[in-house]
Formats: sequence, structure tokens, C-alpha cells
Amino acid sequence: MHTELSALASGHLDRVRTFYDAAPTVPQSGARAYRSLLAHYYNLLIPAKARVLEVGCGEGDLLASLNARDVCGIDLSERRLACARRRLPHGRFFAQAGERLDPDLVGGPFDFIVVSDTLNLAADVQAMLERLHAVSHPGTRLVVNFQNSIWRPILSLAETLGVKSRQPENSWLASSDVLNLLHLAGWSTVTREGRILLPFSAFGLGTLANRWLAPLLQWFCLTVFITARREGIRAAD
Repeated sequence: MHTELSALASGHLDRVRTFYDAAPTVPQSGARAYRSLLAHYYNLLIPAKARVLEVGCGEGDLLASLNARDVCGIDLSERRLACARRRLPHGRFFAQAGERLDPDLVGGPFDFIVVSDTLNLAADVQAMLERLHAVSHPGTRLVVNFQNSIWRPILSLAETLGVKSRQPENSWLASSDVLNLLHLAGWSTVTREGRILLPFSAFGLGTLANRWLAPLLQWFCLTVFITARREGIRAAD
């Protein structure tokens, strides 16, 4: 089962795949610290017994940090998936785009579907979000996180200075864009939260800022977390 994409969208996916097939698979220290913070927040949301699918799983860093062990990941890059398979032999990994997600291949349904820092690299965000219904059930939670566009100048400078890995072409969707795309794709927003004011320790200042200041300054946080459920499903909690 495949979703037909335009030539433009397919070309974009090919460029993203080529970029990540050629990029280093070992993250820089800043990226490791950032991903550790992401994993902390995801573990607050996802119980150990949950079945988890990650769209754009890369080398499996996030899945490896989750308490849940029933994990599945899809990614464009076979090179990165090979790293994920070595790191998580108990997981299942497939070379697929979210826009072309094949439920017969990945299985499911999943209790949690994670899209971490992947939305802005998608060729067709709405199509990808719509495909996720095929591997969900009425209680499934879709959790997405993406970087706040306010941080774009800072992150661009970090790339120029070489302290942040370069990224392929990025859409830089605003929160309002993502909320609208979720609605159009049949997902109802449950929560929206800003997280991570300082993506590094800074001798303990990062921990203090992220724990106590981030809830008060959500619009300035680096990362936006949105949790959603299928539309038409009433919350049980």
C-alpha cells in the first residue's frame, strides 16, 4: 500500500535520504544532550508497556532511551536504520517515508506514535499525519515535537560555527501551522507545551531553567511538544 506523491514531494524525500545517507551517524555532544532531554520528556508520557512507533527514527537514539521495549521505527536512510538495528536488536525497523507508511509492513496498532523533529523535513505533512491513522487505535496518542521558529537565527548561527550538525532543507512550521495540519489530518490536539530553554547543562543552570523557568516561558522554549488523539474519540482521562 503506497500513497502517491507529486514529483516535487518525491524529489524532496530523495534529497533528504541522500543527505542522511552521507551524514555522520555519531551525533555531536550538543545533539546528545538535546536528545537526552527529549527522551526525559517522552518517558514522562510513554509507559513501559506501550507499543511505540517512531516516524523518522534515525539511528534509534530516542527509541533506545525509552522505557518501552516494544518499539518500531521507520526512516528514509537505510544507513541509519542499520545503526538502529544494531543498537536495538529487539526492535523492528523499516525503510519507509511517513507519507508512504505501509501498515501491512510495520504492523500495529501502536499505543504511541512519535514524530520527533521530523515534521519539518516531511514532503507532505498532512499526508504523513493522515497515514498514521492506519496504525492507530481509539486510545492511541500521537506525540510530535518540533523546534520553535523563534530559535531559527540561533540554530543557524550554531550550524555556521560548526557546533550544530547541518540539516537538509527545513520547513520551519509554526505551532499554528502544525495545529491546523493535525486538524486537517483528523487529529485532535490534547496538549501543547513548550520545553527546553537551555539544551545543555551549563553547570546545572540548564536543569534549573528547564524545570522551573520553561513552564513560565513556554513561547520561548526551543522545542514544542504536541499530543493529539484521533478526532471523534473522547478522552478517557
